[in-house]
Amino acid sequence: MPNGAATATKTARAKRRLKSDAEPHPAFEEPKEVNGRGNGANQPRRKMHFKDLKPRNDAQIAYLKALRDARNDVVVGFGPAGAGRTFLSTAVGYEALELQKVWKFVGIRPAVTADEELGYLPGTFEEKIDPYFYPIYDTLEMFGCSPKERMRRVLAGHMIFAPVAFMRGRNFFDSVMVVDEAQNLTISQMRMVLTRLCPGTRIFINGDPKQCDLPKGVDSGLTWLISHKDQLLSNKSDAVWAFCEFHQQDVVRHAVSRDIANLPD
Repeated sequence: MPNGAATATKTARAKRRLKSDAEPHPAFEEPKEVNGRGNGANQPRRKMHFKDLKPRNDAQIAYLKALRDARNDVVVGFGPAGAGRTFLSTAVGYEALELQKVWKFVGIRPAVTADEELGYLPGTFEEKIDPYFYPIYDTLEMFGCSPKERMRRVLAGHMIFAPVAFMRGRNFFDSVMVVDEAQNLTISQMRMVLTRLCPGTRIFINGDPKQCDLPKGVDSGLTWLISHKDQLLSNKSDAVWAFCEFHQQDVVRHAVSRDIANLPD
């Protein structure tokens, strides 16, 4: 092939590669027309519907049943990471808000790496706490609650996201509370969070006791709570508790998560 033709072929191939690289991934394409009203760019894109929430193993079946049973005031899910606890509890909590079964959705996570002190981080309070709540935000967005919609609900008072330290003194009526990474709550913090409940409020507590990041010598509130499981389940009060344990075989994330969960300490 003449040199000129070879150069032209290489140039054409390079242009095709550049064009391919420039094309957006389907996940980032603009939404298609919605009911004949433009491309719906300002509307949240619902990637999943609540009816699509289907458990993938027996542990998830039991957990989802406990979450959706309105008689359960406290639902505690514990076990290895990657079992779907945050996803399921956030989805069920948001579903309750969407169906107006509750007035507020409250997301709570410990800010252990910052020792609950967020002042040194730049930005507003919301910008400081955002990184800790990405796992919950991601699930909300999967069910159609875009960042813009989430902020609208926050400003309206129907959604609250805050580290554990900012829960002291609060009272929550007719709400659903999702406590994530609960293994990093101290015993006093766990007591404090559980005593925020008022009539009409339910709380979902998730965590992996083996992934505790608390300083050496500080007991985990989640481990403490689990240790009193039998007493709480047999109590004679009006409160109804549910405990759901997950095991290595229940991990539904990447196979790497299952491999890590199977490694000895």
